[in-house]
Amino acid sequence: MRTIQMILCLFCTLPCFAYQTRSVLPWVTHNDDYASLLTITNLSGGQAAVTLTAVRAGGETHQAEMTLAAGEQVASPAAALFGDLRSGSGFAVSLDSDNDQIMGSVLIGSTNTASGFSPARANALDRSGAGRHLYFGSADLDDSQAQTALVVANPETEPATVTFQVHTAGGDTVSATPIFIPGGGRGAIPTAHLVRDLFPDTAGTVYLTATGDQGLLGCAFTFNALGEPSMAAARAYVPSRGETDTLVGTVYYPWYDLARWDDVLVGPPLIGRYDSREQATIDAQIEQARDHGIDFFLMSWWGPDSWEDITLRDHYTQTESASTLDFAILFEMGILAEPESDAYNINDEATRARFIAHMRYIARTYFDHPAYLRFDGKPVIYFYGLTADDPTHAAGVASLIPLAREALRADGHDVYLLTDGPASMRFTPETEPMWRQFDGYLPYVLLAAHESYASDMNEQYAHWQEAATRLGKDFIPSVIPGFGTPGSEPFLARDPDRFRQICRDALAYLPANGAVVVSTWNEWHENTQVEADAAEGAFYLEIIRDVLAGGRR
Repeated sequence: MRTIQMILCLFCTLPCFAYQTRSVLPWVTHNDDYASLLTITNLSGGQAAVTLTAVRAGGETHQAEMTLAAGEQVASPAAALFGDLRSGSGFAVSLDSDNDQIMGSVLIGSTNTASGFSPARANALDRSGAGRHLYFGSADLDDSQAQTALVVANPETEPATVTFQVHTAGGDTVSATPIFIPGGGRGAIPTAHLVRDLFPDTAGTVYLTATGDQGLLGCAFTFNALGEPSMAAARAYVPSRGETDTLVGTVYYPWYDLARWDDVLVGPPLIGRYDSREQATIDAQIEQARDHGIDFFLMSWWGPDSWEDITLRDHYTQTESASTLDFAILFEMGILAEPESDAYNINDEATRARFIAHMRYIARTYFDHPAYLRFDGKPVIYFYGLTADDPTHAAGVASLIPLAREALRADGHDVYLLTDGPASMRFTPETEPMWRQFDGYLPYVLLAAHESYASDMNEQYAHWQEAATRLGKDFIPSVIPGFGTPGSEPFLARDPDRFRQICRDALAYLPANGAVVVSTWNEWHENTQVEADAAEGAFYLEIIRDVLAGGRR
């Protein structure tokens, strides 16, 4: 009983990982049963000022400042470092400095055991280690002499939900009840649980994971019969996906009537120049898409009662075949532009009101369709042309999206919002609040020189994925066969070999839901289409089927 009490004394207050600009000591304790020795080291060749912030699970915060000379190391018990810190619950210690060579570690020992200390070591973790999926390692649940506990910490200001999972040797996965973690301020907020409490009916050797709705940090620790701890940081990972586990989408333009083909200089489609409202056209396109492994269309939408809206509302969604292929709305921000202009002012109150009204219209018109696309159980809307690097615009978006979400929640809808964005997608203090408002990022196209397209795409997508992971968001890669406007040289010549290569490369950036998007199904004006045509046949669709969809039909 004494051992269990000691474990819980440490476990019930295990700290979270609080991140600012540098790193965090994963868990630290100060009470009658466990003592911690903190070590801060300046590896740089110059003097460095360091701020240390200790945050307990309940939000209690303590701070200390120090200045380290070049190469200096300071070791201090937690109680001495934070003078007003009383014995009690566990806490995290964040290390903030304008010097990028500050390192931290902690020795934690059990003071009331035969050894008298039995220390375990943990090093400070960088915030880049946060992820939506965490791996904690294995545990033997039949070993009565050991106890294993898991900690997950929310390092963001937004609240998070986490679900722990246990995976048995027989291949079964059991999920615990989702757990809510409040958002933190400068420090993170943890949740900590004994594995046997989470999974009382599971036995044998297992491995343990956790899944959150945003980037999280964690650690696992095991106590022996004396209550002496060992510890290891949880590792963020991207779940492996089988070849057929991708979710392939493509951008679809429902704007064609026979007159709309007059300025198309490529093609024609294999099914002929069509009217998007004809049932035969809709049926043929859906069949063609499904036969080549495409799972959903992102439908270009230009406002209530526009040509595209009427096509979708009164024609496409009314066909029987529409229930066999998912679709979602691609919200074209151009509908908010001023007359005779391509620009709109996101901070204009009338524009903001129109935006929210359009969102509510989409919800009541399309969300109830049985084939409406959902991610994480939520209907998807994808914005084109909403985000920008301009700080004033970014601030307007950051304040508008929560209002739109609130309006939709009042109507009974919790939505999954995707946005495109500038290729740079550089996060600054001015623009990061905007990026945080979305659930995922999907670049519509990435334009780069033909000769270096694949390498440029990989460089940009690695950046997007890293940024998305840091914020606990999804990054969904996109691919294009080419790009070129009528009457000019193609910016990116169509090249099936390059397309096949970038499709393969895109698989390395899949989010947890496996989504990848092809831009486009039928933007014939810009020569980005993959819809079968009279000259190329279904060649690009076959690449999609064989590479992105893993050969499924």
